[in-house]
Amino acid sequence: MNTKLPSGYTARPATLDDVDALVALFNEQSMAMIGVVTDESEEVRSYFQRPGYSLAEDTLMIADACGKPVGFADLSDTTEPHVHLYSFGVVHPEHCGRGLGGYLVDWIIARGCRGLVRAPEGARVTMVQMVPSQDAAGAKLLESRGFHYERSSYLMRITMDDAPAAPQLPAGITIRPIHMETEFEQAVRTIRTSFKDHFGFVEEPFEQSLERWRYFTSSDPHFDPKVWYLALDDGEIAGVCYCSPHTEEDPEMAWVNTLGVRREWRGRGIGYALLRTAFVEFYRRGFRKVGLGVDAESLTGATRLYRKAGMDVMREYLNFEYELRAGVELATRALAR
Repeated sequence: MNTKLPSGYTARPATLDDVDALVALFNEQSMAMIGVVTDESEEVRSYFQRPGYSLAEDTLMIADACGKPVGFADLSDTTEPHVHLYSFGVVHPEHCGRGLGGYLVDWIIARGCRGLVRAPEGARVTMVQMVPSQDAAGAKLLESRGFHYERSSYLMRITMDDAPAAPQLPAGITIRPIHMETEFEQAVRTIRTSFKDHFGFVEEPFEQSLERWRYFTSSDPHFDPKVWYLALDDGEIAGVCYCSPHTEEDPEMAWVNTLGVRREWRGRGIGYALLRTAFVEFYRRGFRKVGLGVDAESLTGATRLYRKAGMDVMREYLNFEYELRAGVELATRALAR
């Protein structure tokens, strides 16, 4: 690392005992930046304990003289092959401009470099960090350390003043909730297959995907299989829409975590029907808003689909990329023909 920790601060890995204080830090920063709270302790605790993640190796927390967390960074390098990593960093608004952000970014880069031994020989290794479009200082800091802007992501939302109409199902397609006991594994396979055309997708061992999905569905206190929809064509899963009846920032907003349609079934309106099915159910439950995240330049045209369904951009995030090692690109960058 090239920077020194400013006087009056200490740095160490985070622990589970720090969760509540870190959530307070995250929410104070997000309130200052985008005007909403974005995190809750249960979700952060689950994130910290997910398979392949090490608090001791993958996190750094900065505390002030009173021991209060005022800065945090982590690097997510939990999937094989280790070629497409995700970093995160935050500094308390009252402690910005003191060099803490630079210290955290330098740690992130150093941590990424330490993990290069895990990546396949000859493969390109990159790290992505996302910042709100309002965070000009954060973007400038990342660029000063060698990150470059790659593309944007949107949070999109629909506000439903009236009950949405039931979707028109494509010929031969039925939509219903998942049967977890018998269809969970195939649903995960469908998600993997449909997301092969997503920018940044990297093929990982299936058992690793399955373990991660099992962990998050079992540890999520808001998980509800009744809003994990499957689109079926003669019994075969053509698409999935995995939703959650909860968002921390808005009790009136439900969330679409994952929406994907296998390539062979695209262009038939299945994604649109899945999305509208979720809208109908959430309205029935009393929600008046539904949100989701999407690549602003989606290779499959997902952004156009969501606009067609009545969704608008709620927030924009800027995705910055840092190349840890040049080499053969294993992540999806364009649609295969």
